[in-house]
Amino acid sequence: MTELEITKQKAEAGDAEAQDRLGDMYRLGSGTEKNYEEALKWYKASEAQGNISAHNHVGVMYQYGYAVEKDCEKARVIYEECIAKGDYKACNNLGILYNNGLSVPKDQEKAFTLFMKAAENGIPQGMENVANAYIKGHGVQRDYDKAEKWIMPAAEHGMFSALVYLGRECYGGSDEDNRRAFRLFSKGMEQGHSLSCALLGLMYAQGLGVEKNGAKAAELYQRLIDDPDAPENEKAYGYFYLGVSYSEGNGVPYSEKKAAELYDRAAACGNDEVTEIIGRLYYDAQDIKRDLRKAFEYISLTAEHGYVPGIYMLGILYYDGQAVKRDDGRAYELFVSAAEKGSADAMQQLGHLYSSGIYVEKDMKTAAEWYKKAAERGNARAEGCLGGMYLCGEGVEKDYRKAHELLKRSCSKGDMTGLYNMGYMYDKGLGVPKSARTARIYYKQAEKSGHFPAGKRLVNISFIARLAAEWLKHKK
Repeated sequence: MTELEITKQKAEAGDAEAQDRLGDMYRLGSGTEKNYEEALKWYKASEAQGNISAHNHVGVMYQYGYAVEKDCEKARVIYEECIAKGDYKACNNLGILYNNGLSVPKDQEKAFTLFMKAAENGIPQGMENVANAYIKGHGVQRDYDKAEKWIMPAAEHGMFSALVYLGRECYGGSDEDNRRAFRLFSKGMEQGHSLSCALLGLMYAQGLGVEKNGAKAAELYQRLIDDPDAPENEKAYGYFYLGVSYSEGNGVPYSEKKAAELYDRAAACGNDEVTEIIGRLYYDAQDIKRDLRKAFEYISLTAEHGYVPGIYMLGILYYDGQAVKRDDGRAYELFVSAAEKGSADAMQQLGHLYSSGIYVEKDMKTAAEWYKKAAERGNARAEGCLGGMYLCGEGVEKDYRKAHELLKRSCSKGDMTGLYNMGYMYDKGLGVPKSARTARIYYKQAEKSGHFPAGKRLVNISFIARLAAEWLKHKK
C-alpha cells in the first residue's frame, strides 16, 4: 500500500492525526494530486475531534482561499485560538499576517516576535522567516550573522529559500561575503538542495570564497544535471552554467557548439529566469554566436509566462528592431506592463520615451515621474537622467543638491549618464566648485563606458587648457 492509501485507511477509521495528515497530502499534492476540497474535508473532520493542528490548517485554508472564500480575518481568529492552546505553527502563520498587514495593521516587529517564538519551538518555517527578517531588516536590525544562524537549522528541515536569498546577496561582494555565500551553498548541497549545487559550482568557477577550480565547478553542474530527483526547472541552472564553462573553456575544453547545445537544453527546462538570460546571450552575442531568432523566441516565451524581466526585454527587442520589426507602440505597451509589475528598468525606459517624445508626446514632467519611480528602486540610469533633469530644471524644479545626490548614486554604479552629468556639474560649476580637472575625470569614465558626448567635452576642456597654457607662456 502507498503512504496515501495507508493514511486514508486510518483517517476513514477516525484517526484524527491521520485525518490532519491526509489533509496535508491533498493540500500540498504530496503523493497525490492537489485537491483543496478533499484537504478541507479531512481537516474539518480532524478539527471536529479537537485536533489543534487541523484547526490551524483550516486557518491556512481561509488565509489563502483554498476551497473557501478567502478570509484573513477568520484565519487570524483561528490562529490566535491555536496559539492559546500551544500550537507554534500558528505563531508563524499569524506572523505572516502581521508582516504583510493582512486583516491587521502591518507590524513587522510583532511579526518578528511571532516568527521567533515559532523558530525557538522548532518550527522550520519560523526559522526561515526569522532568517529572512534579519536579512531584510524587517522588524529587527539587519544582521547577516544572525540570519545565517537560523538558516542552517532551517536547511536541515528542507527550507532553502532564505539560504539561496542570502547566498545570492553575498555572492560577488567582499571576501567575507563570498566566504559566507560559499558556506551557505555548501550547506544547501549537503542537504540535497539541487540549486545550491549549481550555485556552489559558480563559486568554484569564479574563485569566490574558495580557490578557483573550473573542473570542480563543471563536476558540480554535471552532478545536478544527473540527479534524478532534481526538478527540471532547477536542472536548468546546471545546463546553463555548464554551457558557460564550455563557452569560456573553464574546467572543460572550449566548445562554442557544446555551449549552444547546453543553453538550448537549459531553455527547454521551463525556467523563465534561465531562459530569459539565454535569450539575452543570443541577443548580445556574449560568449556565443549571435542568433536573433533564438533571442526573440526565448524572450517571447518568458514574456508569455508573465515573467517581468522577459516582458521588459521583449519591449527592448521591439524598440530596437533588430530581432523583430521595430514597433514603438508594442514596445511602449510592454514597458508599461513590466513597469506596472515593478520593473525599474521598464520605468526608466518609459522615462526615456517621454523625455524623447518617442511614440508618445514629449512630456518632461511625466518623464521625471517615471525616472523617480525607477530611481527609488535603485536604477542607476534613472538616477543619472533624473539628476540631469534637476541640473537643468526640466520636468522638475532646478535643484543642484538633489542633482548631486542622484548623480553620486548613479556614478557609484558606473552609469555613463550619471558620470557625464556629474562631469558637466563640475565643468560648469553648478552647485559645486568649478573644476576642469574633476570634470575631466568623470568625462573620461563616461567616455570609456560608451558615452560619446563625453569625448567631445574632453576635447573642449583640453583645447581650453592648451589655449590657457599658450596665453600664460606668451604673457611671460
